[in-house]
Amino acid sequence: MNEIFRKNFATLCARYPNFKEYIQPELEIFQKFPEGNDNESFVWADMPDGQKNLKYQRKNPLFKGFYHGMDPRAETLEVMDKVDLKHPTMVFIFGMGLGYLLKEFLDNRPAGNFVLLVIERNPQIFLRALCVHDFTKAFEDVSISWVVERNLPKAKSMVGAFIQDQTIVSRVIRILATPNALASEDEYYSQVAKHLMSARDQVTLLTGNSVYDCFRGFENTLRNIPEALTNAGLESLRDKFPGKTCISVAAGPSVNEHWDTLKAVQGKIPIIACDTLLKPMSDRGIFPDFVTALERDDIVTDFFRNQFVHERTTLVAPTLILKESFDEFKGQKLMYAPMPSYADVLALNFLMRYHGGSSAGNLNLTIANVLGFTNIILVGHNLAYGYKTNETHVRGTIDPSRERSRTQSELLAESQGMQIETQDDTDVVATRLEWNLYRNQIENYIANTPQKRWINTALKGAKIAGAETMTLTQALESTKPEHFDLYPIKKELTKTPAPEIIHERETKIKEGASKSIERLSHWLSKTGPLVNDIKSWRKKIEDKELEGKQVSIDWLNERIDRILEIKVEAINNDPHFYNLAVSILFPAHFTFEKLINEMPAMYTTDYELKRDFILKHEQYFEIWNKWLPDVRQVLEDFLLSRGNHGSTELLVENRNL
Repeated sequence: MNEIFRKNFATLCARYPNFKEYIQPELEIFQKFPEGNDNESFVWADMPDGQKNLKYQRKNPLFKGFYHGMDPRAETLEVMDKVDLKHPTMVFIFGMGLGYLLKEFLDNRPAGNFVLLVIERNPQIFLRALCVHDFTKAFEDVSISWVVERNLPKAKSMVGAFIQDQTIVSRVIRILATPNALASEDEYYSQVAKHLMSARDQVTLLTGNSVYDCFRGFENTLRNIPEALTNAGLESLRDKFPGKTCISVAAGPSVNEHWDTLKAVQGKIPIIACDTLLKPMSDRGIFPDFVTALERDDIVTDFFRNQFVHERTTLVAPTLILKESFDEFKGQKLMYAPMPSYADVLALNFLMRYHGGSSAGNLNLTIANVLGFTNIILVGHNLAYGYKTNETHVRGTIDPSRERSRTQSELLAESQGMQIETQDDTDVVATRLEWNLYRNQIENYIANTPQKRWINTALKGAKIAGAETMTLTQALESTKPEHFDLYPIKKELTKTPAPEIIHERETKIKEGASKSIERLSHWLSKTGPLVNDIKSWRKKIEDKELEGKQVSIDWLNERIDRILEIKVEAINNDPHFYNLAVSILFPAHFTFEKLINEMPAMYTTDYELKRDFILKHEQYFEIWNKWLPDVRQVLEDFLLSRGNHGSTELLVENRNL
């Protein structure tokens, strides 16, 4: 222990009063045996450039080597380079190690990161990290939380509680992992990652990655309304195929083994394929009944651009994807509505809502379930690198870089050493954290539908708990599927709505959009002046405090009443505004509310609590003032595009109020 440790430990105990008692047994071991014991040893090592490292050795399970690479910071930068941190609302760090990854992230913490959870299984590693870097500011930061727990069930419970407290969802969760934390505690972190996705899905299904992501989905939805107006939707096909068998084809490398069989059964057994497969299937004369797309990304548009689409193939996608993706798909489209509550505001209830999962492959399974299929055969759901090929995707797509075989060094860097048991229980295969999260989602589907058969044919892919293990030939023999052509049934049931229905839909959507603009304009006319007032209040408070004085409690109470008058009326008493604005601002809104709710326990004086309550609302309403004008603008653009000039002229007046 050193002075850095003492500062860190004191700060940590000050924030978490029960931590000292909790960690005491581990602390005594650390103090008595600083280099560990026969079962687990820790020897400090200085790297050539002066960075600290540990020679770590453990008997069970076996591990021996430096805990970090020869250049810990370079190792850290390599990890961070592989993770998209453009809009990292919620970040998890797996493995504290000696704190290099945490320090690098905090030194360059993106502005959009609202919360961070650091998870470390081994308290002895955690205690040694306190000797290396000064993390006192991190321990004081209420946006950063910590799980230091050997017991896996307890750790999973703490992770679940964290997600529930935050009420934030990231479709693509940002996870940074210390490589040797995964190498030495693979099962622990795999199980935590699995539970993380499950907890996320159970707590909230209604949000996107960040405010930016939510706004982009809202904007895409508006741009896709012309397509939605005439769309038949999926509901006419709900539960139409009980007792039937379908095949879900994801883009994993094992699809390469099954082209002949898939071609032989098309038109006899319904095939649902993800967007990546449109080209390789078309090239082989295979025309699936459904193609799914989920991501609001240009690559989806590229998958469809200049590709032949057979009349029997239908695209299934949420209104959230890019309009260009719908435009480039030259075939029938069936849309479903987004989960956020702005779908209610825009009167999109004629398109049913589905939680499609976190990948197009998982959306396949949602669609199979919605349509009522009893036997679902999984093809290409590898959720792992190709066995002995180290490929990530099927061959023949538009993106050769995703199909090539990885070298061993590339494989280790991308997978961070993660491996998982194969479906046939005979081997292990390299995987990634996000694939484990997708797999956990599939396992939840399976657990929630015990009346269905889920058969995984990717024998050398990741083991999917609850799925039966068979080759594709065995699966077809086992299910004895009744051959039928879904296409004529689909064609009959998914016809374009009548003109009067289309007109009614558009009328309601325009009414919802017009009212949305009016409510946004109303509240923006309040929050603009309010932010200016809070800034002036801040100056008065600071000036008083520079003089060694304080404003009165009554003065603070009056300002709090002013803030709450606007906030409560907008959030609690204006359901139209709430369903629109908060569903887009959701990550920021609920993170802020959690912070506000925690404040009373963090303050010892009424003055400081009320002062900071006021001042923190400046940032909160600045978020409104930053994003809600953009929301209003895209609504106005939408109405103009639909010929609703009169409404927008009126609303321009409202904007100037």
